[in-house]
Amino acid sequence: MAVAFFPSGASMEPVTAQIAPQIADLKAGTALPLGAACYIDGAGLAQLCDATAADVKGAFVGMPGRAVQAGEPVTLLGPGTRLLYDATGLQGLVAGMQLFLNTTPGGLQDTAATGDTTGVAVALNIYDIVISKFKLIGG
Repeated sequence: MAVAFFPSGASMEPVTAQIAPQIADLKAGTALPLGAACYIDGAGLAQLCDATAADVKGAFVGMPGRAVQAGEPVTLLGPGTRLLYDATGLQGLVAGMQLFLNTTPGGLQDTAATGDTTGVAVALNIYDIVISKFKLIGG
């Protein structure tokens, strides 16, 4: 059974956020927590990824560097961005753990799912993750 991970007391590491690929000038289609896994829908809105099916909801493009409400501007940060993902260190992240999109919108998990068989991030320690790649639909 997959262990789910969600941002808890999350924050962006500012140096990597400045040099990592960014997708700017988007609008949030729903409320997006800092560090939530996101895709861009057909209307060009940033939405929470969901790996339940091999469809556009699993096409990971980045994570917001701040929490935003639906309709607000958002920039998604891509591969190379480091995040303090779990401020408590109690969720169970382990250094080197590959992280996949979760079947619950916006989260990550430690096992592959139908909508993400390749992973999108790696745990650096019990607190931090780094976004490892963009993900195409179904991969």
